[in-house]
Amino acid sequence: MRITVVGFLVVASSCMSASGCFEDDCTKTLTCPSDDSVGGSGAGTSSTGGAGASTNSVGGSGGGGGGAGGHEPSYGATAVAAGDGHTCAIVAGGRVVCWGANDDGQLGNGTFMPSSTPVEVSNLDSVVQLALGSRHSCAVRADGSVWCWGDATFRQIGEATDAGVPISVPDVTNAAGVAAGAQHTCAYLNGGTAKCWGQGSSGQLGHGYNPHSSQPVAVDTLSSVSDLVGGADHSCAIDEQQAVYCWGSSGDVSSGNTPGLVFFVGSPGPPLSGSDLATTDTFACAVRVGKPWCWGTGYQADAVEVELTNVVRLDGSARHMCATIQNGNLHCWGENDGGQLGTGSAGGTIEAPTAVANLSGPVSSVAPGGRHTCALVQGAVWCWGGNDEGQLGNGSQQPSLAPSPVKYLP
Repeated sequence: MRITVVGFLVVASSCMSASGCFEDDCTKTLTCPSDDSVGGSGAGTSSTGGAGASTNSVGGSGGGGGGAGGHEPSYGATAVAAGDGHTCAIVAGGRVVCWGANDDGQLGNGTFMPSSTPVEVSNLDSVVQLALGSRHSCAVRADGSVWCWGDATFRQIGEATDAGVPISVPDVTNAAGVAAGAQHTCAYLNGGTAKCWGQGSSGQLGHGYNPHSSQPVAVDTLSSVSDLVGGADHSCAIDEQQAVYCWGSSGDVSSGNTPGLVFFVGSPGPPLSGSDLATTDTFACAVRVGKPWCWGTGYQADAVEVELTNVVRLDGSARHMCATIQNGNLHCWGENDGGQLGTGSAGGTIEAPTAVANLSGPVSSVAPGGRHTCALVQGAVWCWGGNDEGQLGNGSQQPSLAPSPVKYLP
């Protein structure tokens, strides 16, 4: 079934409502002036969540970060996910809002216009999980259906034409989760099997080499999947026995077109003691006994231990990885060209996990993007790093080296 949206005005200028507020591009995002609004001074994910409430808040933009001169937002978001140049969050009622790049309709609001503040995804509610690829977005609803929108170049949304609003992916029911690679998508079902669709020329669909497929195809040999992640041209899964498998071709992450078992150096093989898994385009990591174990470019073909303790969750993007530790603090490592690691500076690569500075509390959801990162802190979304597409959601296109609050005004 395809959802059709009507009634959107697409114009280049802003519209003023009767209240004196400005409607960004005449969509449902309403930006109202605030005496407390002060600008700053400065110059990829998959996530799950339920429902929450929302209220107005405005914070600093650019490098000011930290909401300096403004109220901390508290609008009840429950999860956040990031793509290459766009970001989405689950909010009240399982609705979804997105911001940033929109060339291929990846914001899902029926337009192809970018937005530096959140816009609501059309005709979508009861969402329990999000996954964003390079330029497409997907969601799992409470009924187990999977809906995708955005770029369809390689059929990664389940059809051949870009979609500016969510469409139902065919032949995927009873989904427990969804994962998005750069240009492919996978879902695992409540029965433990997995299906993938989109670009498959590197074997990332898990059933042999195929240029692309709009029809979801079953991943070979896997029957008890409990988590799934996607990279540029590979996919990885963890099963109910906590064994890790990868397929596709991306550096040393995987080298086959069907699932292959990952081994752990200096430690007995599967099952693992942990159950979380994440991947970048060039390396992947899994949690074992509270530590990340990583393999791929910069590591080895088999997983090796990384020095960081009390890790409870991993999240990866194209070029960097983040780990949430037990107290809610966040550590990131990898490429930092946009300041996406949250260290207060930009440039180079940081090989060891490094604490993100200036977050106002423990994080509950993390979304590494292409050159930016976002995190959920007590219902509020904070973002930092590159912002050329408005992917930080703070109303500007200026980068921020410190966490900056997203302006969410439904």
